[in-house]
Amino acid sequence: MTTVIGLTGRIGSGKSLAAADLKEMGAAIIDADKVGHQIIAKGKPAYDQIIDAIPGDYLDETGEIDRKKLAAAVFGDASGAYVRKLNAITHPQITAEIQQKIEEYTSQGYPMIVIEAALLLQSDLMRLVDGVWLITAPDEIAVARAAARDGVSREKIEARLAAQMSEEEMAAQADLRIVNDGDRAQLAARLARAMRDWLGDNSGI
Repeated sequence: MTTVIGLTGRIGSGKSLAAADLKEMGAAIIDADKVGHQIIAKGKPAYDQIIDAIPGDYLDETGEIDRKKLAAAVFGDASGAYVRKLNAITHPQITAEIQQKIEEYTSQGYPMIVIEAALLLQSDLMRLVDGVWLITAPDEIAVARAAARDGVSREKIEARLAAQMSEEEMAAQADLRIVNDGDRAQLAARLARAMRDWLGDNSGI
């Protein structure tokens, strides 16, 4: 029996590290952000749909969509119309691709499939998961981690955090909250315990 877990968390929480640890423990990992990148590649249906729907100079020298430039074009529209258009194009295709990956991993016998997605709780991916695991960290730790990782100021990270769903709102929708306020070994131990508790005898760890 395969279970599908949605893994999410705010910036600097360590959800990508958690996903990597869960992979080491035998889970199949689906990175929703990577899927989103793949479905807008040149030659994919979303590529032409985006170019037709959203004006702007956001192609790189090879003709691929530069996601940072696309984001600037989309969010530069104060009406929000381009955001809605982009979401209408990409979200169904991301969900369909992830659904296919779930079916593939299930047929391969994985006991747990983890969908790592920052915006899991606001997306249609929620209908694909059996449970939600939320990785959290105190704001001070999260800000320091993210600032060091991205090479930006603490003020910019604090602004990003303020723009995200609050930890309390996310926790209200989560089935399990895993606090990442220590080192990597502590996070791995907490994840291993969570996996054993969730899967029981099928955990294999």
